[in-house]
Amino acid sequence: MFTLDDLPCLLPELSMVSVHGESRGGGERVAQNIQEIYNSQSKIVKLVKYKEARSWKTKFNISTVFLTSGLRDYFNLLYFILKGIRTVIYIQVPYHKVASLKNPIHLIATWIFLITIFALKIELFVNSKNAVPKVLQKRSTVVLPISQRIKVNRVKNKYTPSDNFVLVTACRLNIEVGRGSRDLKSLIRLLEECQALSNNSSIKYSVLHFGDVHPSVAHKFVDYSDVIEFCGFQEDWYETVCDVFFFFSNYEGFGLAAYEASKTGTLTVINEAFPEELTLVADNIKRINTQGETSIIKEIKNAHTLCH
Repeated sequence: MFTLDDLPCLLPELSMVSVHGESRGGGERVAQNIQEIYNSQSKIVKLVKYKEARSWKTKFNISTVFLTSGLRDYFNLLYFILKGIRTVIYIQVPYHKVASLKNPIHLIATWIFLITIFALKIELFVNSKNAVPKVLQKRSTVVLPISQRIKVNRVKNKYTPSDNFVLVTACRLNIEVGRGSRDLKSLIRLLEECQALSNNSSIKYSVLHFGDVHPSVAHKFVDYSDVIEFCGFQEDWYETVCDVFFFFSNYEGFGLAAYEASKTGTLTVINEAFPEELTLVADNIKRINTQGETSIIKEIKNAHTLCH
């Protein structure tokens, strides 16, 4: 496995990285880290929005492009291949798991994209083996979306849990295309357990959520307002002192937020959807079973005991 720090060796002539946009997502942060890594070696790499990528062909000499915007980069992929430019796709989302019959247009677009990569033998990088179907795993190069340049501060005393058991998570809870990535079923089950335990013991169990929340999704949690607090987007969310960071997904490419949380030294719990590669980068990242009969809180406390 490689990391972002290895890209200058893997792609020594990289000129341009196509990005989704200027949002606050992990993909944009990864692209920015790539640019910083090349800049630190006195190499100029342009970050270009995927919609503008083809127009940049006439603005400066491009020798290698790195496409990180997934399905949105489909026409960029075809364009640069036809121009004879070395084109590398970096898949960070397991689109084959996102696709659903509920959205047939997205389903068709997903498989056209993946079949094109396979048929044209496109150079393929992935952030974990989870990111692509098995037929593409054999031809892909794993480049973890992490770098020595990613600095996360150790925990600061911004929040004092005292005798409470505080769990923190960070993700966007938005309306999603196809199959949703967030395991809301397990999150609600966890909140129900927090309510039951808080009502029957002197310890208060609660969840702090960081990230954007769409009103229609927030409505699902009105019955749990006593055990969950929505804190909104905060860049330093991982500096919140807590007992456990947790991340529950239906599918995941890598899990950059979980990695960032683990860098604080706090126990970081993930569910079955996260790849094995993530568990190998930090000893305090523990996978639990959220689909079994054992309570999620018990699974978390067992992991907490093992970690300490």
